[in-house]
Amino acid sequence: MAGKLLKNINQGFTIIELMIVISVISILAGISIVSYNGMQKGTRDKEREADVEAIQAELESYYNQEGGYPHTRDINSALLSGKPPLGLTEAAITSPTGNAPAIFGGTKFSLRGDKYHNRPSNINEYTYRGYDKTGYNICPDSGDTCSKYEIRWRSEKDNKEHIVKSLYGW
Repeated sequence: MAGKLLKNINQGFTIIELMIVISVISILAGISIVSYNGMQKGTRDKEREADVEAIQAELESYYNQEGGYPHTRDINSALLSGKPPLGLTEAAITSPTGNAPAIFGGTKFSLRGDKYHNRPSNINEYTYRGYDKTGYNICPDSGDTCSKYEIRWRSEKDNKEHIVKSLYGW
C-alpha cells in the first residue's frame, strides 16, 4: 500500500517546477525578440547603404557628363515635380522605413542642403550638400556646377551618422 501511495504522489509537476520552466521559456523568448529586432535594423541599414551607393553612382555619372556635381536646387526641383532626381529609381531614394516624399516632411531622400540643416535628423533621411571649389562653402544655386559633395545618412542600429564624399574634389 505504501508503494501505491508514493506512485500517486510522483505523478504531475509541482508549481515550482512549472514556474522554473515558464521562466526559462520567457528568458529565451526575450533574447530571441531582441536578436531579431537587431537583425532587422541591420538589414535596413544595409539597404540604406545600398541606396546611398546608387545615389553616389548617379552623382558620379552626372559629374562625368557635366564636369561637376548638381546643385541642391536642381535635385529639389526634380523632387518637387514628383520625379526622382538624376535618373534614380523611386526605390533608391526611399528609405527602408519610409513611404512619403521627404520634401513634404515624409521619409524619402531629404535634401536639406542649406547651411542650417546639413545633417540627417533621423534614420529616414539622406542629405545631399554640394560644395564649391574651396570645400568650405555651400555651392551657390547659380553659376557653375559644384566641385564636390557629401551625402549624410544615419544608421538605425547605432544611430551613427555616416558621410559619403564625392570621388572627385576632395
